[in-house]
Amino acid sequence: MIVALYLGNMKMFLLLSLISIMCSCVHKNTDEEVWKDLLGKTTIANTNKDKYKDSFLVDSLGKTIYPNYYTGSYVNTTYELVIGIVGDTSVYRDEIRKILGNNLFLITECEYSYNHLLSKSIVR
Repeated sequence: MIVALYLGNMKMFLLLSLISIMCSCVHKNTDEEVWKDLLGKTTIANTNKDKYKDSFLVDSLGKTIYPNYYTGSYVNTTYELVIGIVGDTSVYRDEIRKILGNNLFLITECEYSYNHLLSKSIVR
């Protein structure tokens, strides 16, 4: 009787161990996939941000000339590039799409351009 109880407990232990190992492997693979996805999104967003900023003109002194519609850009908490625009966002969406070569960005409408804010700044 004791041997049968012991073997029953041993089978249960082995079954639970097997389930635990399978779950931890699935969880590990899921975590790796999530990290790879986040890394991919972050890389794309930052590459697009750099590509967009590199498209701005530079004057003879090396100072960036920002487009009058541009208000700023950042990568948000969901790893998407967000570009701020003054005016009709649909007009500039096509222009930005051509520069980046993809649609992997968001546009937010803003009130003041970066140039406007620079012109009001005490320190330049």
